Amino acid sequence: MVIRACFPFRRKPCLVSLLAIVAVALIWVTAWALWPAEKEPEYQGKKLSDWLIDPYRTAPTSATGRPTRLILASADQSMAICQIGTNALPFLLRWLDYQPSDNEKKLRTLLWRIPNSALRNTLARRDRLAFGAKSALSLLGTDATSAIDQLARMSTNYHRMEVASSAVSVLPRLGPRALNPLVAAAASDRQNFDHSFRITAAMSLLTLRGRWDVDLSAALPTLLLLDSESRQLARKTRKFTYFVPGALYPGSGSLIGRVDVRAGDQQLPSPSKP
Repeated sequence: MVIRACFPFRRKPCLVSLLAIVAVALIWVTAWALWPAEKEPEYQGKKLSDWLIDPYRTAPTSATGRPTRLILASADQSMAICQIGTNALPFLLRWLDYQPSDNEKKLRTLLWRIPNSALRNTLARRDRLAFGAKSALSLLGTDATSAIDQLARMSTNYHRMEVASSAVSVLPRLGPRALNPLVAAAASDRQNFDHSFRITAAMSLLTLRGRWDVDLSAALPTLLLLDSESRQLARKTRKFTYFVPGALYPGSGSLIGRVDVRAGDQQLPSPSKP
């Protein structure tokens, strides 16, 4: 049907063009896969990238091969990442800073239809590395404190929202120094950063407080504003668009329930249902 729509009277030229596009795409993918890369740190003779990718080889994926969820590191993987330590940081940050372009997504959708496991593993490699890097940085925790500044820069790039969201999700795992970048992310410009991104940053602030007992007084105005916006959005949509009811506070979608304990001397009112 596609060929007929393109060239109703010239099916063969259209087929040749399509095959040529596929051939060029395959050459590009193969060249990218075989291009010599910077030497990675290893553990027990296995490269860092292989340790990160392994859990995703058989994991659920989308129609284009992107992992659908983050997989927690296994005991062996955790040991490998901890043993490699901070030597992994330049690679983890580079791999995390990946978001496919629209053209790359279209190309992958086309090539993913080819039932070849080697090709599919190549196409999904960078996505798997990005997911693995996110998990590894979280695992390194305060050992990866030196990565906070670069992650903070990633979180300000509204042209690459997937990368920004990943950076914001990792930051609270790296220690109290992540407070200021997370406050800035939660207070991001509403014209460029959507509500869900700022809610992700707010949730990361609450994670930061839970893990490191950080005082969130400086973030309180931002959290209150987000809580108000969330209530208004819930009224408009008649549902908790970005929350699981009860996950943040019993019977409410409010952020305040997790903040009032560490609001300095100021006691916040108990949240009510929007």
